[in-house]
Amino acid sequence: MEKNGIASMPLTQADASRHRSDVVARLRRAVAADPRDARAQRALGQALRGLGQAEAAAMAEMAAIRATAHDPAMIGIAEAMLANDLPRAEAALRERLRSQPRDVAAIRLMAELAARIGRLSDSEALLRRALDEGNWHILKSEHLRRLMARDGETREAAERMLAAQATREQRLAAADDVIDNGGDAADLPAQVAALDARYRQLAADS
Repeated sequence: MEKNGIASMPLTQADASRHRSDVVARLRRAVAADPRDARAQRALGQALRGLGQAEAAAMAEMAAIRATAHDPAMIGIAEAMLANDLPRAEAALRERLRSQPRDVAAIRLMAELAARIGRLSDSEALLRRALDEGNWHILKSEHLRRLMARDGETREAAERMLAAQATREQRLAAADDVIDNGGDAADLPAQVAALDARYRQLAADS
């Protein structure tokens, strides 16, 4: 087949791999220029996953989640949640997820919103979706690194400690609330404040 006088040839596997490598290189430059570009971080994670670099992909995806905390749109949604303006928060989250369906932070906020208005089955489904999108199950290396750095453990000892722990999914299933400490420490007060506001509202309504 020809298009504009140029023969169209199917991409070989090597061609596709080179193309993905070029995409990764461009995305790496983009996130180096602006580490808070959550879209670029997510795209980098997806591209790295296409190259079979699961660990690097997971780290890019985690960086995307951290970067979302600085996004003005997401800050506005969090403020609406804190003010208990749930209709405004829901409308903004739906718009966000239409344009960025893999935004884990937005999915998690939508799960919280669903729980607050009594849609518990929707909330559970959204939390599972957030876990799937976040690829939490492949972040074992990050947990190992933390254990080894914090406690001075050998890799073998750290692996035994992780094996003895409940899985993240089990802990999330048992938890009433979750505070994510995987990002910047500066992001923690906002999460604590959101929970504080939620429980104050529950107390006022009871």
